Amino acid sequence: MKKYLFFLFMAVLLLLDGFVLIFFYQTTAAPPSYYICFWAVLAVTLLFLLYWIFFRKKLRADIKRYIPFCCTLAILLLSLLPLYSGIRDLTAKSNPEEATLTQVEFSKTKHTLFGISLGNTYCMEGTDPWDKKVSIAVTKKEFDTYSYLQPKGSLDKDSPEIRYKYAPDSKFIVKYLPVSKKAVHVLETTPSPLTYKTNVSKEIQAEITKITDSSTIEASITADNDAYGLKKGDAVILNGSMTILYPYNVQGFYEFKEGDQIYFNTESIEDGDTPILHVSVLNLQTEDAK
Repeated sequence: MKKYLFFLFMAVLLLLDGFVLIFFYQTTAAPPSYYICFWAVLAVTLLFLLYWIFFRKKLRADIKRYIPFCCTLAILLLSLLPLYSGIRDLTAKSNPEEATLTQVEFSKTKHTLFGISLGNTYCMEGTDPWDKKVSIAVTKKEFDTYSYLQPKGSLDKDSPEIRYKYAPDSKFIVKYLPVSKKAVHVLETTPSPLTYKTNVSKEIQAEITKITDSSTIEASITADNDAYGLKKGDAVILNGSMTILYPYNVQGFYEFKEGDQIYFNTESIEDGDTPILHVSVLNLQTEDAK
């Protein structure tokens, strides 16, 4: 029974290596060193299997006693890289890395081997606040959700790569795993390719009183605004076509809460008992925000 533990240990390591490639690297998006390690592990496992079936009884006892241990040790050493990656990323899922990216571009890459499709990998690339290029692996669902700026009819279906580029001022907040760079959460905080800068003469200042949902916020005007006839203390509803939970002018992950002081421009106003102000983005009022 003890002899077969080597087979079990090798099989477990091989399965763990495969799990890391599939779960964290979309099978085809891992660095080359991971595939070298995986195929080397598979080769050693097959060689050990051949030895066990055909040569085990033919070799001298003082030689064959070391073969299972040596093969197991080789597989363990070759598995250290993917095991390290998997353990680091699994432990980081509850507290992933975070980045705020601009100049974002989504890409879809097709992979083939001898004409056989190996599937697609999906990626988002952007620039962080320190002007460093960051590349994050995303899922098909995230790619389909955010790569909408270019009509499907204009895509070349036979192309090995498809790219969607956002406007330079668009902003995304992404949380990702530290080693595989796999996205855990992607959020677009600037939903349009336009540049959002408040018009000071029409700027509205308010305090958040209630957050209804990701695109609806109740607020109270904190300064008279003659351009729109709003008076201090007026209750208004802020409505966005996409999420307005995150301030445009703040780098890093910050979510609005009740009591926050904000300023913004409105695209249009609907009259009613409580005026509805249609907005694209909100800015957090800070000492150096303006």
